[in-house]
Amino acid sequence: MATLSSYITETRRLLHDANGNFYSDPELTDYINSARKRVVRDTGCLRTIQITQTPLAPVATATQPSVDCKYAGHARAISLFQHLHL
Repeated sequence: MATLSSYITETRRLLHDANGNFYSDPELTDYINSARKRVVRDTGCLRTIQITQTPLAPVATATQPSVDCKYAGHARAISLFQHLHL
């Protein structure tokens, strides 16, 4: 992931201003932030951090009706299917 300092270094390289003679760091920071906002606006690509919570204890669910199967593997498959589609 790119950092602000790497953006500034790359921008200075592109501007042929490696020593910072023409643009200050705060100036470049403003330009970089504006460009990033424009990219998000134009493309709709916005990276966000998703925060989720996982319960520590199992959640009680309603009792599922029993299934009468003739074949040994079907009861397990149906139980798994019901568990996944709750």
